[in-house]
Amino acid sequence: MEKAVRWGFGIAIGALLNSTAQGALPTLFAATAEGVEDGSYFGPTGLGETRGGNVGRAQVAPHALSLDDARRLWSECERLTECR
Repeated sequence: MEKAVRWGFGIAIGALLNSTAQGALPTLFAATAEGVEDGSYFGPTGLGETRGGNVGRAQVAPHALSLDDARRLWSECERLTECR
């Protein structure tokens, strides 16, 4: 049963998400493309920005832009990792 479930999930994930190589493309693009501005966010442009070989500017959720949340997250990471 477990083998069948794993197989089924593998098929579903493969149909909905990018391969490992495709998943690396946005990072490579952001690091090497000309004209990329600081703070830009890139990802696949197909299927709700979860799949596709074309890379472009991705949508950033409004709550991901909160400086207060960023500060709290950074402080919590420092506390948990005991790194400052």
